[in-house]
Amino acid sequence: MERRFQVDKDFERQYKKFMIEYESLGHMMPVENNEKSMDPKNLFSSSSCCYESISTVFSYSLLVSNGLDLERDDSAVSSLIKESFYIDDLMAGAPSSEEAISLIKTLSNILEARGFHLRKWRSNSSEVLSRISSNWVGDSSNLEIHPECSKALGLTWNSMKDIFIFNLKVNFPDNITKCSFLSQSARLFDPLGFLTPCTVSIKIFYQQLWLLKLDWDSPLPEALATKWKTFQKEFEQVCSIHIPRWIHTTSQQIILHGFCDASELAYASVIYAVQPQADGNTKEYDVHFYAWTDSQVVLSWLSSHPRNWKPYIANRTSEILDLVPADSWRYVPTKMNPADIACRGLSPKELPKCVLWWEGPQWLSCEMDSWPKQPKRNDQTSSVSKERKRTAFSFPCGCQL
Repeated sequence: MERRFQVDKDFERQYKKFMIEYESLGHMMPVENNEKSMDPKNLFSSSSCCYESISTVFSYSLLVSNGLDLERDDSAVSSLIKESFYIDDLMAGAPSSEEAISLIKTLSNILEARGFHLRKWRSNSSEVLSRISSNWVGDSSNLEIHPECSKALGLTWNSMKDIFIFNLKVNFPDNITKCSFLSQSARLFDPLGFLTPCTVSIKIFYQQLWLLKLDWDSPLPEALATKWKTFQKEFEQVCSIHIPRWIHTTSQQIILHGFCDASELAYASVIYAVQPQADGNTKEYDVHFYAWTDSQVVLSWLSSHPRNWKPYIANRTSEILDLVPADSWRYVPTKMNPADIACRGLSPKELPKCVLWWEGPQWLSCEMDSWPKQPKRNDQTSSVSKERKRTAFSFPCGCQL
């Protein structure tokens, strides 16, 4: 900024005029001489926020910058504020109603003392809501969807049934243009990826549409328009999908199974959490995370040290192995790979009934003996061999005449 002032005096005058006006409106104030300052010398600080509740990231950053040491008050609350606030939403939980009530009251009192008022609490426990201040509870009359539902980060949560639902109300115009298509498809908001097979289908459609280089108001070609209309008719099928929020486990031993796949048009991954049966006969697992792929070529690359491969493969396998060690990788047939579904895409009509996507392969709930048999790896195939790094040795020889 200082350099810009030196070369552009008009800009400097406009900037100073703006700052004077901003200060006169009370939005900012100059720092006193006896206060700690830093370069540049013209330092302004905000003394208030136009929101009366903790509703923005700015509010929280202001709280921290003012020197509030949350660890002194309560380490649990400090961790909650740092990790569970998303813009203006707090999403957290507790093992019991008593702990939830205690956490709500402690958090509210600590933040209210600093000028941050938490409101609109929602819970799947009627006991929790009945035992906290009525001023803190969300007003169901203001909810647009249903008295039992509320929105957080674009997700619709039915707190009484404790499920996530999707509420889509879309009026499709008869004339489909590039602009209207983007507007309609963007309403399928799915930040957690529950509907990935559907959203991938839309993204693949994006790719096809962009290759045509159409203007924003240009009608779609007949073939694409027909394809999108078919998808539209099934759009509301998504509303029949109900996803339990709680995974019904308090076990400390959770086994994660991650599946991945890629095609020429898309790539995807999905992770399932499995709780071993507490029957006393469950085997101890060596690791608590398994990664599955249907590519035997990739498994061959991962089974060998990255230095054995050419730079492109070496760099990527090195990064992968830093996160997931080689002994955690397994082979899964394509038909049993739920990530394959996400790569190819599904229509909204097919998705609610796709058991492989929602529950994963049936053998996930079985012992390791029932898992897919691992094929013998052949490192001599052309796909593997062509990426192997060649090493040349030079042996100088002495010669006497």
